[in-house]
Parts: sequence; C-alpha cells; structure tokens
Amino acid sequence: MNTRKFVTYTPFLSLVFCFLFSVAYAAGTTSANFLKIAVGARASGMGEAAVGVSEDINSIYFNPAGLGTITNKEVSFLYTKWLDDISYQYFLCAFPVKFKTLPLQTVGFASYNFLYGDIQGADYGGEETKKIKAGDIAFCLSDGIEVVKNTHIGLSLKFVSETLNTKKANAFVSDFGVLHNEEMLDGEMGFGLSVRNLGTAMKFVSENYSLPMNIALGTSYKRNIFQLDDPLTVAVDVNLPIDNKIYYSCGVEYWVVNLVALRVGYRSKQDTGSGIRAGAGVKMNIFQIDFGYAGYDKLGDTFRLGMTVRFGKPTKLRITSLPVTTQE
Repeated sequence: MNTRKFVTYTPFLSLVFCFLFSVAYAAGTTSANFLKIAVGARASGMGEAAVGVSEDINSIYFNPAGLGTITNKEVSFLYTKWLDDISYQYFLCAFPVKFKTLPLQTVGFASYNFLYGDIQGADYGGEETKKIKAGDIAFCLSDGIEVVKNTHIGLSLKFVSETLNTKKANAFVSDFGVLHNEEMLDGEMGFGLSVRNLGTAMKFVSENYSLPMNIALGTSYKRNIFQLDDPLTVAVDVNLPIDNKIYYSCGVEYWVVNLVALRVGYRSKQDTGSGIRAGAGVKMNIFQIDFGYAGYDKLGDTFRLGMTVRFGKPTKLRITSLPVTTQE
C-alpha cells in the first residue's frame, strides 16, 4: 500500500473505530458468552494476541481479514478442556478460490460446540430434580479478500444457538476485520482491527440479552533471526468488550528452524489466575499440531489441543456461461 492510499483510508478507519468505541461502552448483560472463549491453541499460547497476526485458519475467530492471506486449503480441529466438566470442540476449514474476474479470496467455514455436561436441576423450593442438559452451538461462514496491496478485509456471518433444558435462544451475528502488512525494520509489521459479535439480541423466555461484542486493535512484528528460517513473532492486542473494561493481550512465538514452536503470552484483567499463557507447536509435512495452556487458580487449568492440515492449491471457479476453451 503506498503512502497516498494509506492516508486516504486512515481517516475513514479512525471514524469507524471512534464510533465503535462509543458503542462498546454501552452497559448491559450479555448472552452467548461462549463466544468470548478464544479459538486456537496457537493464539492461546500467545496470550490470545492474534488480531494483527492472523495468518492462519484461526483468523475466522480473531480477524476474518486474515483469511485473505491464506493461499492453500486448510482444515483444523481443536479440543478444549475447559473448567469443571465443560468441553469445547470446533472444526474449521478454509478454501482459497479464484473467480475469473475477481482477485483471489478465501472462504472459510467454522462450527463450534460448547458442552456444559449434566447440570443438577432444582425446583422453586430448592429440592433437587433430574439433571438437565445445556449447550451452545454456532456456525460461521467467512470470507477474506485483498482490496489493495497488502491490505485485506474480511466478513463473517454466524448463527448462534443456546439451549438450557427445553428452552432455546437464537441469534444472527457478524464479525468484520481489516488487516494490513508492511515490510519494515528488516521484518514484517501487521496492523489489524476486528469487530466481533455484532448482531441481534438473544431472547430467553421474555428477556432479551445483548451479544458479547468486542472491538480489538492488534499489531505484530515478525522476522527471521540468526539468518535461519526461524521466524520470531511478537504481538499485542487491545480489546474493548461491551460488558467489561479494556484488557490487553501480548505474546511471543519462536519457531526453531520452522519445525518446533515455543510460545508464551499474557492477558490482563484476569478475574482468576495470573493471566500467563504458554504453548508449543510442531510441524510435520502438511500437519501442524498445537498445544495451549492457561491456569485459573482454584478453578482449575484449561488445555487446548489442535491439529491443522494444509494442502492443495486455490480452487478456480468460473462465473461465466461460456464453455471452457483450450486456451483456458
């Protein structure tokens, strides 16, 4: 992106941010709070600082603009052992596609399944009744595309559903993101903005609850050190949730000869626990396995284990009724 274009876009993005900043401080109780739990073992090990780093399939959660930087097909599975008997699983896939007359873009899909386990029921008198089921699910469709050189935008549309025994609440949600990368200081700087969980309120019985909207600004710096293929990434995010105070995330990732990753991070405003995060990763051909850890003092420890598979070339799509010729 040249200086003139950067100057042109900056005031617009600043106005958008100021507007969203004011919205974020509207007080209120939120629902679908499982959407706050970060997706991705890699990002978890880096303190959940990923808005300016988004360069893999987990961009679907942190900043959908990062999808536009993916040039191969990716599939990812993750299992999270959350607090108590709660578990969280997700499946992600991303497919770069090339329309005949449009730039390369990447389409992503995600499904989230949050299970609370059996919950002991009780009547109005406090007497125990049968155990009840509770859980949350979400389905997401995303798209990321480069609009000018080194600048991507992304959009996600989600359907969210919460279930408590026989009661259900549904909502339609959207995320938006911008990501710009620039070569400087012998490395690459990333600048990201994401707005997550904008949408309709969820209604349980007769009460409406807002969604956990969050605005995040992120930056990152990545470069190879020791003159080897061993990238070091440093990232910092600032988050402005609608239902809480500003908090910060920061993290470092170092790939040893691009085969084994070591990660450490920190997240502020942690209600319990120190906020320290840690993780590791390993690459084996087309496979990448990642592990993330976070502790919550007496509440227990949480673990994330994920696997990503990268393969194939961009899928070419034709949007014309004309037959394919030999020149194509």
